Amino acid sequence: MFGMWILASAVQYGNAQEKKSAGRTLKVKLHYAGSGTIDEKHKILAFLFDSPAFMQGDAMPFAMKSATSKDEIVTFSDVAKSPVYVSAVYVV
Repeated sequence: MFGMWILASAVQYGNAQEKKSAGRTLKVKLHYAGSGTIDEKHKILAFLFDSPAFMQGDAMPFAMKSATSKDEIVTFSDVAKSPVYVSAVYVV
């Protein structure tokens, strides 16, 4: 068995001058500290949820982005929901 550690942090940017129909941009910084290889075949997937119920398996993600390096920022554009919850997984 191997260990996996992923640190994900999210910052949501908005502009008061934006139209209300326009979504925001959310940048998620991913940092993988494990010994596994991160590349095109072994990605880190970041998911956005609109409910904390995803922790119990009761919510589906509404967006997904992938990273192909151990330290990468993924950008979600036009995010209309708030608050959002981020989860990340390493695909072996």
